[in-house]
Amino acid sequence: AEQVTDEQVEQLVAALDQIEPLLREASARLRASSEPAQQQQITQQFENEAGQVVEEVGLTVEIYVQLVTLAKQDQEFGQQVLDQLEQLRAESADQPTSPTEPSVDQSETASEQPDPEAEPTDAPQIEFEDPE
Repeated sequence: AEQVTDEQVEQLVAALDQIEPLLREASARLRASSEPAQQQQITQQFENEAGQVVEEVGLTVEIYVQLVTLAKQDQEFGQQVLDQLEQLRAESADQPTSPTEPSVDQSETASEQPDPEAEPTDAPQIEFEDPE
């Protein structure tokens, strides 16, 4: 595998952190829908939003997909990404975004995780179209 920079790891972690809630919402909407056309639209919308997030953190979708794939295949790299993601979330948990939202985040995360084994690196269950 090509050498991954620390910056890319930070960008990946930032992207995963922002994409996970989008993915949860898209997954819930997909489960609630039985119409293929609507499911296609939900998937498309998720891909667009996730793609924007990826580009906002400074990665290309192609590199993001490569990094996520690497994180799934390379246990050490995957663990590094997970550790940094947990660290990022711990830091952002220390800084309450607004006093009106107590700890909505933890309860949502706990109740909406159907699979306790699912790691954030598995996030893109809805895969991006391969640019090739």
